[in-house]
Amino acid sequence: MNIWIYFSQGSALLDITSGGNMSDYFRTTYKFMDLSPHVLIPMHGRVNMWPKHMLCGYLKNRRNRESTILKAIKGGGKTLFDIVAYTYADVDSNLWLPAASNVRLHVDHLAQQDKFPKVALVYLSSLIFACPILHTLFFMSYFAFLYVYAFVLCKL
Repeated sequence: MNIWIYFSQGSALLDITSGGNMSDYFRTTYKFMDLSPHVLIPMHGRVNMWPKHMLCGYLKNRRNRESTILKAIKGGGKTLFDIVAYTYADVDSNLWLPAASNVRLHVDHLAQQDKFPKVALVYLSSLIFACPILHTLFFMSYFAFLYVYAFVLCKL
């Protein structure tokens, strides 16, 4: 039996404000793998003839992100900004605000699996993580500061 799945190609950004859930992401990706499709046809880009390899790559990327998030927290990361800056150090900082949503979802997923040190659990339930509006305002003010700072440096 041949199974064809229409699958979007590229990086996934799960939005926490729209009900994104990392546990659902993992579960759905494993379900796709269980179907053993022979081909994935993306909405754009080339047809993928090795879908299991691609899906494994998606899962590996997510597991690596979770590992990096745990390292950030064990290394002293206390705020969402600390964790995003460490986890996405190799990514343009203009993308950190949307990346913060993914970090929150990963943190929730890791907490569901009881993977945090006990000390980190107390802090991670604090206001900066509990209030999406607060961390959005924090990030926006940080990027506004960076923009003004870069503008002033260019004028010197």
